[in-house]
Amino acid sequence: MLDALGAVAHVDAVVRRLARCSLRSCRASWTIYEPGGYPHRSFHLPVVASAVNAVTNVGKSVATVAQEHQCSGRAVRRWVEWVAHLFEPAQITRACAQLDPAGMAGCVASATGGGRAGTVLRGLERLGDVLSARGVRLPETRSGLARILTDQQARLGEVVYLTKSSPPLRVSLARWLL
Repeated sequence: MLDALGAVAHVDAVVRRLARCSLRSCRASWTIYEPGGYPHRSFHLPVVASAVNAVTNVGKSVATVAQEHQCSGRAVRRWVEWVAHLFEPAQITRACAQLDPAGMAGCVASATGGGRAGTVLRGLERLGDVLSARGVRLPETRSGLARILTDQQARLGEVVYLTKSSPPLRVSLARWLL
């Protein structure tokens, strides 16, 4: 996780308890996640966003980012690829433009460098800012990636896995337009 200054803080003592339905005929079980925990993730989403940003937008090497974020270079490369394919950049641009006609000014379309992952990351940051400006209550975190994905998980029950294709970005304009 990231501490108050934005530095990576490694936490060993995170306990995720398992729960099971009390009916004998039911075999359902689930994991109880800590506040701010995202399903099927070992690293919190703000750490992932920080690492991807450092590689794509700041231009640091994968090895340097891996050392700074206390993970492997393979994890950093997987995160960059995952973010690059989360959503279509044009889809994020359309959502921002529908919510605020000046919503993408100078953000995704004109940003240079960082490739697709950097574009998606910047777009999610901007989408989070536009939604917050419209009065939408998003989770409190510094990362647009975490704010948008956590909102979609809470509101729609959709989890974006690292190893499976992502569900589409669902921008419910009826809900978000005030």
